[in-house]
Amino acid sequence: MYVKLVDELQKVKIPRAIEVCNEALELAQQMTSEIDGSTDIELADCQYHLAMLYALNGNYLKTVSIISENLTIIEENPHRHLLGRVYNLVGVAYGNLGNSSESIDYLMRALKIFQELGDQKWEAGVLNNIGDLYRQIQNHDWALMNLNMSL
Repeated sequence: MYVKLVDELQKVKIPRAIEVCNEALELAQQMTSEIDGSTDIELADCQYHLAMLYALNGNYLKTVSIISENLTIIEENPHRHLLGRVYNLVGVAYGNLGNSSESIDYLMRALKIFQELGDQKWEAGVLNNIGDLYRQIQNHDWALMNLNMSL
């Protein structure tokens, strides 16, 4: 329920969406402690959404910080789609922070996951992000190649 609300709020009011996402996190953390950790992935998904909101708001350091705190839980979980989305988000954040080597590393990890899953929509999105990164660092041949593959 909170994730749907956050999705709607981010379209119009990111600061309010961040507040709602933090409320959802508090509830998820309470549930995790009460149920002995069985909802770790739900908690990680909420934190992914919070990190995404900070990225949409231009706070890429906070995005990386939130994901870094939860990356082990996400990597150890069988939900590969969430892991791919997390890697994509971290890759975009690092790119916007000017760390192109970390950015490409995470984006390539995301690309591999979505190719393995056969998710063409996310694969195209990651290829687009890789193309944008190469454009930012003035590598136009690689940018064009990745952007064309994203079509």
